[in-house]
Amino acid sequence: MYGALVWWPATSVKRHCRKLDKILRIVGIGISGALRTTPTDSILAILGIHDSHQYAKFVAARAALRLTEIGQWRYRPYGHAKILDVYAIAPKDIDACIGTVDFKKHFSVEFPERSFWESGDPLGSFDSKVFTDGSKTDFGCGAGFHISGTHIRRSFRLPNECTVFQGEIYAVKLAADSILNLHSLGLLDSSTRSIAISVDSQGDLKAMDFLTTSSTLVRDCKISLNQLSSKFTVTLMWVPGHSNVEGNELADLLARQCVMQCEEKILGSILFSEHGGFGAHYSIS
Repeated sequence: MYGALVWWPATSVKRHCRKLDKILRIVGIGISGALRTTPTDSILAILGIHDSHQYAKFVAARAALRLTEIGQWRYRPYGHAKILDVYAIAPKDIDACIGTVDFKKHFSVEFPERSFWESGDPLGSFDSKVFTDGSKTDFGCGAGFHISGTHIRRSFRLPNECTVFQGEIYAVKLAADSILNLHSLGLLDSSTRSIAISVDSQGDLKAMDFLTTSSTLVRDCKISLNQLSSKFTVTLMWVPGHSNVEGNELADLLARQCVMQCEEKILGSILFSEHGGFGAHYSIS
């Protein structure tokens, strides 16, 4: 809903809501391929919207929180600017920052074919092989990683509001920071020169390979990877998920187990998920 932050108060008028429903209906039919005789309420249900007025407020509140975080929102107790008062919430740290362009990427990102992983030892040319993964279920979000050939493994429970995208990104950051810590303590094999970090999400890899960053978490992950790259040759590699690649399967298990067994952690800059939402019923509290 482009510009909903400005026009959301208009949806309190029923005739405006009806016009909005018509637009959403067209979108829903186009996305789902539903018959034109399908009731509008059913089309909205397909889109995950149970009330267009509430959904417009939800989108507006999300935009207001993001703009507040990056210092580009001016509060007013009236008109469209009172959206945060409508929900009676105070802005928290969210996964958003002013978009920046960074040319200082010292690690590489590769997308090998699936057949690459069918060979006997596809990562044999690397001294250290790391597998990371994130998991999002009805019970929450988790991240995990392990280093192949060692007993080094770690998992972390993220706030329930986080998405699988954020879980995957945090898993990579967790791995990079942990390896740096092991290196500083002299606990990493001294012969290690090259590190492969395998990730099963192409979207996450593309986000870290892209020059422009507007996510605080992605920015922090890039910083950790660049720090690791100052010590080693680091390569991020795509690995097909759920394809019986042993390292990836173990990382996925670590992330999922942590969701069920660990307590929720508050991680400051990822309290709010810009890539997902506030929940199925647009609850922002």
